[in-house]
Amino acid sequence: MMMEILIVNLYKKNNNKDKIKGIIYKNNFKNLKIEFKKKNKYYEKLKKNNILKIIIINNKFKVLIKDIQKHPYKKEIIHIDFLIND
Repeated sequence: MMMEILIVNLYKKNNNKDKIKGIIYKNNFKNLKIEFKKKNKYYEKLKKNNILKIIIINNKFKVLIKDIQKHPYKKEIIHIDFLIND
């Protein structure tokens, strides 16, 4: 089975409602704040404990989804924590 790929950008300090915010982290690693477009096709991939590949500025990370925060009543994903899983 092919690993799902998510292409993301570094987080920009704008309040863009069409983007999901996130963080990529690991011990002894400088956290990366990221964002990516809200697209329905991503929602199947974005489940807690899924493993996927993130591509950001020519870097690839194999990550585990550790936590997902959703809007209280819209049920939209607003933030995801990705743990580097190498």
